[in-house]
Amino acid sequence: AQINRIAGAVATTQNVTVAAASDIYTLGFSGAVAGGAVAGGAGVSVMVIDATTKATVGAGEMTAEGDVAVTAHAAQDIVGIGAAGAAAGSVALAGGISVMDVTTVTKAELAGTVTAQGNVDVIADDKTRTAVLAGALAVGYVGVGAAVSVVNLDKEITASIASGSSVSALGRRGNHTIFTGSSFGDTRSASRGVNVLANSAQSGFTLDVAGSAGGVGVAGVVSLYLMDVTTSAFIGANSSINTAGGNAAGNGAQDVVVSARDETVTSVAAGGIAVGLFGGLAGVVDVGVFKNTTAAYIADNVTLNAKRDVLVSGLANKAGEAYVIGAGGGLVGLAAGIAIYNYGDGVAPGGEADKNIGEASEDGTLSFASITGGAQDQANNGEVNDMLAESDDARVRTVSQTAQDRRNQIDIASAASNLAIPAGTSASIG
Repeated sequence: AQINRIAGAVATTQNVTVAAASDIYTLGFSGAVAGGAVAGGAGVSVMVIDATTKATVGAGEMTAEGDVAVTAHAAQDIVGIGAAGAAAGSVALAGGISVMDVTTVTKAELAGTVTAQGNVDVIADDKTRTAVLAGALAVGYVGVGAAVSVVNLDKEITASIASGSSVSALGRRGNHTIFTGSSFGDTRSASRGVNVLANSAQSGFTLDVAGSAGGVGVAGVVSLYLMDVTTSAFIGANSSINTAGGNAAGNGAQDVVVSARDETVTSVAAGGIAVGLFGGLAGVVDVGVFKNTTAAYIADNVTLNAKRDVLVSGLANKAGEAYVIGAGGGLVGLAAGIAIYNYGDGVAPGGEADKNIGEASEDGTLSFASITGGAQDQANNGEVNDMLAESDDARVRTVSQTAQDRRNQIDIASAASNLAIPAGTSASIG
């Protein structure tokens, strides 16, 4: 592409902007209530989201008397709720299941020969907020309640100046705000020049509750949160930055900034309560594995000029809290609660985190593989589709089968195996 290549008088406010944006708001709710001599109810919420947001400038020549901006912004706000209740004179079974599978790719890339009298910004930004709720209540002579929640989040955020590009931002028009890298949130508002920024943020809330009551009460809760996020900002190999005219016209506040930032915040509350005249059994398993790779770099053989600073920073911030409650009451009351959270190192089969899961279980047989295997079964379960396949309405059958096809594409096992590779945070030049 050739942009602003015709000679003539041009206003200093001439800017070039290439922008892509996506904003997803999704609420999924499924509930079921059953009653009778023998009753069973299941509420199943399954959400599959795949979003790609890209802003790219390919090979060519571009000039601007003002600023050049290539930006990709994505946001997802997702709520999934699965709830069930059952009451029976004999046996009552209730299951609340909520599954969320989210994949996003957000990319901003600038290539070719670009000369801006102002600033050049290449920014990729992706923010994800999830809330998952699963609940079940069963009341009967034998009451069994189970709540299962699964979140699988896979994100890739990239901001880059492509290899072999020539980009000059003289910074003669005004300021832009950059992250300095001194701390996670430290910024400089009086900066000019080139800014390459990849920014990712994830926040998740999970609430799982299962309760049962009767002659014998059994309650079980399983919560699984898998996260694989790669955030990268870079200037590709063999590029030239601020070399136009030997950078003689560059402003004194001209910086070259490459920043990759990732922030993850999670909160989980899981509880199982079982009350039985003869016995109450309650078990809660809460497992979270977070693999966050954050990298900022200037690759090999890059020619770069800056009148002031060259700043390259990889920044990561993680915070999590988990509350696990298991309570059993009756002539015999048993309760167990397990919470295992791993940030950054992955869970390799037989590794330290996997051993912690086994050691925390009553008989030592619980493992990361068994937990993800159970989650896989719930994600792909086709019982609802089998029932709807008997409908006389072809539209119902078609919609149900389409939903089941998407459920069958959810691959918890592969997502979990990818988390075995350690992650990290880095910043480098050359």
